[in-house]
Amino acid sequence: MCCSICRDASSTRSGEFFRASTGCDAHMERRCKFDIIVAILDAVSDGATKTEIVYTANLNTKLADKHLKFLQDYGLVGQQGGVYKITKKGQEYLKKAMELHIWLTVG
Repeated sequence: MCCSICRDASSTRSGEFFRASTGCDAHMERRCKFDIIVAILDAVSDGATKTEIVYTANLNTKLADKHLKFLQDYGLVGQQGGVYKITKKGQEYLKKAMELHIWLTVG
C-alpha cells in the first residue's frame, strides 16, 4: 500500500477484498499492482469479457489491457474468444493472496 492509512482494505465480496478507494484522501483510487491483479483474477474467476473486467475491477481499458497481457504471459489467465478465464495457476495465486490478506488483517 502507498501509506499506513491506506493499509485498511476491507472486503466487499468473496475474493474481492481490496477496495478501489482507500480511506486516504490523498491517495484515492490508487492501488498497487498486486491489488489490481487480485481484482482482475477475481473478476475472471467465472469468465468475463474485457468490458466486465474493466467495470468489476474498476480499471480503464489501457490498464486492463496491460495487466491482462501480464496475467496471460504468466499463465494466470487464459482467453477463449472474447472471454477471459482464470487458470489453475491463477486460482492458486488468488487463494494465496486471499490467505495473505486474511493473515495481514487479523494480526
